[in-house]
Amino acid sequence: STFGGAVTHRDTISVSGNITANGNIVGDNSTNITRINAITAAGDVSIAEKLVHTGNTNTNLTFGSNSITLNSAGTLALHSDSSARVGFGTNDPQKQVDVYDATAGTLRVSNASKSADFICNATGGLVRTIGSYPLVFNTNQTDRARFDASGRFLIGTTTEGHADADDLTLSGTRTGITIRSADDNYGNIYFSDATSGAGEYAGYIQYSHSTNQFLLGTAGVDYLKLD
Repeated sequence: STFGGAVTHRDTISVSGNITANGNIVGDNSTNITRINAITAAGDVSIAEKLVHTGNTNTNLTFGSNSITLNSAGTLALHSDSSARVGFGTNDPQKQVDVYDATAGTLRVSNASKSADFICNATGGLVRTIGSYPLVFNTNQTDRARFDASGRFLIGTTTEGHADADDLTLSGTRTGITIRSADDNYGNIYFSDATSGAGEYAGYIQYSHSTNQFLLGTAGVDYLKLD
């Protein structure tokens, strides 16, 4: 069916082919497209530009030549382009999913009781859980590591170590830490009580690859050397 002007109807419009309107399709004495019950078409419903909410014309669904844009109360909410990229808050998505906000772009994933946020704000990138829940890293459908609700990092286990050394816990059948550095440089473990100066390396364990020497230092001074 083709309508050269506006079409006003208060019930259901059922068309087996296409609906093409050069003017407005009106459901309730409005200048925009609305519905009282439904518009049903077995074929296409062709819209020249946009679907507009009768209560707020700044809330609309706009059809571009290769895109679809949803505006809510004058604010860009969602945009999808011909490259199958979707932008939330942006009409120029750079990736398959692009979330933009001038202050903090946030993607939240939730179930009935838990939420996780992926945020980019003025201080950088942030991944967080909402509430007293761990942040778990999983590969091959198996939990590998987690930050628990107290901020402790656990690798290969869900149980922290001794209270005096529980910030990082590694667990496994055969477990270790490898520190790999250049053959003309050092591998270091520093014990610090400051954020600058000599206090950053008050105590240390160091291996020199160039001389193949092992050093143990206290108060910033070498006290044991194993050559």
